[in-house]
Amino acid sequence: DVVGETGTTDDGWRGLIAPESVSATDGSSTSHARITWAASPDATKYQIFRGTSPDPSTMIGVKDFKTVPAELSWEDTGAAPGTLYYYSVKAGGTGGWSEFGAVDDGYRKLMPPGNVLATDGTLNRQVKVTWKAVTGATHYRVSRAESDSGEKVPWGGWQTELSFTDVSCVGTNKYWYYVEAAVDETGLRPSVYSA
Repeated sequence: DVVGETGTTDDGWRGLIAPESVSATDGSSTSHARITWAASPDATKYQIFRGTSPDPSTMIGVKDFKTVPAELSWEDTGAAPGTLYYYSVKAGGTGGWSEFGAVDDGYRKLMPPGNVLATDGTLNRQVKVTWKAVTGATHYRVSRAESDSGEKVPWGGWQTELSFTDVSCVGTNKYWYYVEAAVDETGLRPSVYSA
């Protein structure tokens, strides 16, 4: 009998399943965007990717977990406030990395405007309101109330200026003013009211 020669060999492995459920918070915190994802069977590590486009090929890695964390979540404190980001996760193991998982968008909430000041009777029949700029914001809107617990009514549209003059004041009435910040002229992704 003739025994054939042994053929060449090669190694291989079964690819990991990419995380099928990825969720990013939509402005729930001013300090971070929180990313959560579903476990991938047999994964021993994970990578989180972030970008300003939903195309994973344009995303960059922002967090490497060398082992599986106790909670499948991460707080992105490096996200710019008010900016909409897209997130995806890869699962890793001894054989390499999975494809990109599902994609979800989320953002870190804007801080409310600080140092809001309103003139106290120094101007004739008007009140001037001023405030400090907010990181990540481009537009602001002033609201007015008739008491410190009254309904806040928008008093003008979204504007880029850091001051607003209310010329509709009546007599010696006292008013309360609040300011919101947003990322565009439509009031997209707004902050909460200022103090």
